[in-house]
This record gives sequence, C-alpha cells and structure tokens, in this order.
Amino acid sequence: MSVRLRQLFSRFTADRQVRLGLLVSTPEPGELESLDLLLGHPLLTAASEPLGRALLDPYFPAPMLAQTIFADVTGMRFFINKNRPDLEPVLARELIEWCAAFARIREDLAAHFDPAAVTCIPLDGRRHPLPEAQWCSLCGLCCRIGGVPPEPPAGTRHPDHWAAILSGSELSNQQLCPFLFQYFGEPRYFCSIHQIKPIACRTFDRHDCQRRLAEPDLHAPAPAGTAAESVRPLPQRARGIDLEP
Repeated sequence: MSVRLRQLFSRFTADRQVRLGLLVSTPEPGELESLDLLLGHPLLTAASEPLGRALLDPYFPAPMLAQTIFADVTGMRFFINKNRPDLEPVLARELIEWCAAFARIREDLAAHFDPAAVTCIPLDGRRHPLPEAQWCSLCGLCCRIGGVPPEPPAGTRHPDHWAAILSGSELSNQQLCPFLFQYFGEPRYFCSIHQIKPIACRTFDRHDCQRRLAEPDLHAPAPAGTAAESVRPLPQRARGIDLEP
C-alpha cells in the first residue's frame, strides 16, 4: 500500500494533540512512532532534524496546517485533491518552508524581544492561562491569510526579515500566518507577537471577525472519523518500504 504525506501528517497531528492533552510536551526519542514515519518520508528525510524540532514544539499549530496546506480546496470553481501523487513534492516543500519560518520566529522572539511579554502569555513552555474575558474566541480563523502590510505599531521595530514573512512573500504558498501559535494541542490559537503585531492586525475588530466567520471556507473540512483514524497504527509494511514520493 502507499502512504501519502498527507496521511502521515494527519496521523502525526492527531497523535501529537492527544499527547499534549495528556501533558506530554516533549516525548522521548523514538516514542512518537507517527513522527518517525512522517520524517521518514523520502521527501522529508533531508530536513528531518529541523522539522522534528518544529513539529514537537508545544506551540506548533499542526491542526491549522492540516486544515490549510494539507486540506482539499473546494471553495473555488475547481477542486484540488491533496491526495494527488503529483502534489507530494509541493506539500513537502510547503511543510519544510513553514516549519523553517516557525523556528526562525521562535529564535527571533528569544533574541530580540521579551518572550514573557511580547504576546498574551509568556512563551516559556508552561501552561499559562490564556485571556478569557474578551470577544475573541481564539479560533485562529482570521490568521488564515496570505499576508498583511508589514507595518509595525509606533515605537516598535520588527527584525528586517519579518517584512517578507508578514507580507506573505517568504513562503511559496502562504495560507496561514507563521506567527500563529497553538495552545498545547487545544483548539485555541494566539498571535505570538500580539503586543507588537502589525497595524493591519491591531485594527481587526469584532465586526471584522464576524464578517470573516460568515465567509465561506475554501478548504473542505476533514471527513468524519479522520482524527480517530489518524491515531491508529500504520501497517507494518508502511515502515519505509512503500512510502512513495
């Protein structure tokens, strides 16, 4: 049988969310079989080390990538099936690029800002409570964007290379803002630069949110039972034997 990259990522995502829910933030080497199988895909092996570091970060928003990069496109005049074999190299490239951008942002936050104050919670790997008394439900839908004008708020200077990431020119096909982080496997997402985010993001208000929620989604939702299926063990012969590029 052939195991597609999309299927491997889906299985890893579901497995990782379960473990984070069990308060297992950093698994031991070799403990996460679904990660080993994903990184063993022929198109990912050369970048397996940096990919592994990003994918195991407790703030890495894997479900959002599953709902964008790896999701079928249905909201246009044509249908894009992400299980197509010819799209495997595209998906691999986009995953590698996105993980690299996420990792660089993590490094930038530590090097240029105070990770305890730059967003709504300290980014120290502990489960600090997220803000509750606000209109934003932290669904992350507003951050499914190709980019925004990279103009920082008054008194703030972003690293120069952030302009490309924020505007959407850093990644070859940006469908999700790389500054969006997830809260330890829960279906809640937050801006990693909330206190210093671009003016275009700061002016996004409740009215804009309601309008965005009413818009149709270009991506097809995951079929019923996908999450449950994704945590089942892969067949033994899928172990590096029949992983087609």
